[in-house]
Amino acid sequence: MGVDDINMSEFVDLVKSHVSDINIIFEIGSLDANDSLFFKEQFPNADVYAIEGLSENYEKYMKNLTTITPINMVITDYDGTINYYKKNINGLHGIRNRGNEYGNTVLEGVTCKRMDTLCGELGITKIDMVKIDVEGATQEILTGFGELLKTIKIMHIETESYQFFEGQILHEEVVSYLTDKGFTMVKLSSVDITNNGKQHDSVWVNNTHI
Repeated sequence: MGVDDINMSEFVDLVKSHVSDINIIFEIGSLDANDSLFFKEQFPNADVYAIEGLSENYEKYMKNLTTITPINMVITDYDGTINYYKKNINGLHGIRNRGNEYGNTVLEGVTCKRMDTLCGELGITKIDMVKIDVEGATQEILTGFGELLKTIKIMHIETESYQFFEGQILHEEVVSYLTDKGFTMVKLSSVDITNNGKQHDSVWVNNTHI
């Protein structure tokens, strides 16, 4: 995270200025669920779901939480199994490899699901607010929402303009995808990660709420 990131207080301010009736919130890639707990404070009547792919983080930080719903699950654009890359720096774990300089532990055959599959199991048919921080796999998450994507009112996502993660889909393509799906970017911040490129935070609002 960089000093120019869109922090969660700024995100919540944007949520409150653009949409109302926040009932269902998902944080995908929650690490320690602190952002989800903050969302619950800001929207106490909402059901908040914090999803973390690394079981160690879930066991350490999340499993005993009661005010929100913690879920240990790897989310992508298909149902099945996937390799999950565990790194030496907490926060770089995910389905896209950041490179062996950060560690080379691969958890093979980890169960993964699409978001629309998970929501179907939870009985959720629409989503109001989403935060996605999944280390190079944002497009896979968005695709995995399927038709549920159009129900999202507002979202905070992280993208990159350089392949920091092997094979990742870059910022420009994610922007095009969300624009085509009926969303408008209302805030963008960028921070230099290396000399090669930038990492971006952006907030997107469904055009029905613009």
